[in-house]
Amino acid sequence: MFSGFSGWHAMIILAVVVIPLALIALVVWLIVRAARSSGAPASSMPTGAQSDASARLAELERLRAAGQISDEEYQSLRAQILGEL
Repeated sequence: MFSGFSGWHAMIILAVVVIPLALIALVVWLIVRAARSSGAPASSMPTGAQSDASARLAELERLRAAGQISDEEYQSLRAQILGEL
């Protein structure tokens, strides 16, 4: 099956595999480098917990504005939500 397979064939196949992988690695490295040097700290991006807390705080504010909870309850629950972050 591989009787006519020579060293040149192996080099061509290797180049076809290695060059695209090297290009992909280079692109990933450049993206990671650009993200790190952008100056935006990772904590400034909302995480699942932060977005969940934001939704809970918005709902809490809505309940207070609708008069369904008192100001004391609002302050207590708000402190609890912020303490979980």
